[in-house]
Amino acid sequence: LEWHDSVPLQDIASVVPSDGTCLMVGCGTSRLPQVLLERQDPVKEIVLLDTSPTCLEQLQTIMYGSTKGSTTTSIEYVCGDATRLSKYFGGNDDDDDAGGVATTTMPRQFDTIIDKGLTDAILCSEGWDGPLERMILEATETLVVGTGQYVLISYPLPRSTKEFLVQVGETAGLEWEFDVRLPLRPPNSANRHVVSSEIPEQTTTSTPRVSIALATRTR
Repeated sequence: LEWHDSVPLQDIASVVPSDGTCLMVGCGTSRLPQVLLERQDPVKEIVLLDTSPTCLEQLQTIMYGSTKGSTTTSIEYVCGDATRLSKYFGGNDDDDDAGGVATTTMPRQFDTIIDKGLTDAILCSEGWDGPLERMILEATETLVVGTGQYVLISYPLPRSTKEFLVQVGETAGLEWEFDVRLPLRPPNSANRHVVSSEIPEQTTTSTPRVSIALATRTR
């Protein structure tokens, strides 16, 4: 199952910098990791996190064929909770919690975190604000300061949810930009991200409209 398949995977993959590190939260069995591997400018590291061991096993089988002969990209599979990223990447030695198994004891940070449908799943749950806040706070801590980006691909977000994300971002040191169009403009462009007011009205199709937001860690 490919959530939000109206957004080309190549465009999402283009957000990850060359020789960069990428964490995909709620990866499921998406083909996005394969697309990252197929880039001409290799990604240094891909970490795939999901709560379902079955999905990770299936994805690992799928990825095995894509990684044959590849020696440039490190791939890691983590079965765990996206609201507790510090457990897996924050250098904690505590592995007593059955909610996930830490795969490293050294602090790590990523150039890009991709959330493709996970926030949608959280928003469908009662009391979504607590888990979503924890996930954003934890994600911020695992992003590279100054350049690290959280890529959120979801169904269109209501104003109240955007305001909530902005509020959490102000606390965490994460600056949001909503209604972004991919692929991004070159970094030396006057306005790197195209916001919604610059995007032409989309024609009506049977595919639900998708919202893309980027958040950069500022501190």
